[in-house]
Amino acid sequence: MKKKYVRWTLWTIASPFILFVILCILIYLPPIQNFLVDKAAVYASEATGMNISVGRISLSFPLNLVVTNVDAASPHNDTLLSVRRLQVNVQLLPLLKKQVEVDGISLQGATVNSNDLIHGMKLNGTLGELFISSHGVALDPETAIVNKVLLKDTDLSLCLNDTAAADTAASDTTYWKIILQDIDLQNVSVGSLVKRQWSLFVNGEVKQQGKLKAVVTQNIDGLGGNDGGNGIALLALVH
Repeated sequence: MKKKYVRWTLWTIASPFILFVILCILIYLPPIQNFLVDKAAVYASEATGMNISVGRISLSFPLNLVVTNVDAASPHNDTLLSVRRLQVNVQLLPLLKKQVEVDGISLQGATVNSNDLIHGMKLNGTLGELFISSHGVALDPETAIVNKVLLKDTDLSLCLNDTAAADTAASDTTYWKIILQDIDLQNVSVGSLVKRQWSLFVNGEVKQQGKLKAVVTQNIDGLGGNDGGNGIALLALVH
């Protein structure tokens, strides 16, 4: 009788851990992944009022995620976002120490047309290929080392209007320091317009391959700092 009691006690204690292991194994099975992505697309469509579809999703051990053929359209079937392929490869163990080690984020064949979805901002254009690797993202303190950025075959237009700075309500300040080590731009055209209360105007084109090593940009008026908003400091060297 005593052995039976001990056996049931051990089983009760071990059950949550066994269930967790089973769930971890199931999430790597393609049929389960397809089921989850279909349910997520339906839920996201209902929650946002948009038509969202995902062609295929694949998650391999430990955290290598591949998503293909993602489309988001307005209720009037105007294309808002289209992505041919997105791949994210993140190391697992550093997450336990509040460190993020990104071996690679790859985005290919993207088209975006934000319309009026983002308050005070409009983004339009196409992105041929984007690759980012980052080893040294710390959630506390808020710092990130971006080792490599590759952007190619891209044509984007960004417009920020004066309503983007209208909200003066107090909020917690988030200040990230980003160290950017290497940028490779190939056939890139970017236009950015910031109106009135913002003090930044950029309109640049890179039609041939070029490289930048570290860019220093901080304390841009209207992007945060003393007004209690969010701020980003981008630290690097120019080469």
